[in-house]
Amino acid sequence: MPTPQDLQRLRALLAQLMAIGNVQRGELIRAEDWNSLVTAVTDVAQAVLSVEATPTVPPHEHLDQVGSAWLSQQLRDLVERGPLADPATQTRLLDLDQRLKRLTDRLDEMRGRVDEFRGRMTDVVTAPSRMLSIRVPICSTCASRWDRCSAISAASWKRPRR
Repeated sequence: MPTPQDLQRLRALLAQLMAIGNVQRGELIRAEDWNSLVTAVTDVAQAVLSVEATPTVPPHEHLDQVGSAWLSQQLRDLVERGPLADPATQTRLLDLDQRLKRLTDRLDEMRGRVDEFRGRMTDVVTAPSRMLSIRVPICSTCASRWDRCSAISAASWKRPRR
């Protein structure tokens, strides 16, 4: 952003150029007009180059902002050294890590037990359907199952073929 001095300088250059800018075709360019034009162009070029060459804001301190010196010693140590610099905190973290591992192992064991229990329950639920597929002795007289046979003689029953 231009400073007030830069703006004043630009106004003076503009006034100089306006004064020599009303030349008509065929008029002579006088040496002093030519020199004024060259001076104005040179000043503009120098102003542009000085703006580009302006260094960035030098390092400085804002006294109204919080710094580490404002913090309590305990909090400053925590921020500067980190949470693992405190041996008690590190011990608590290791203890929590071990407890979490034990809990994970127990959960895995429980999952295995639940899967085993589900398998057993599936066996119990599907057992009656497997029992129906067992071959039952058939009566040779009436060709019905032995428990529905109307024949009295047990000698007339046939054993199923295997």
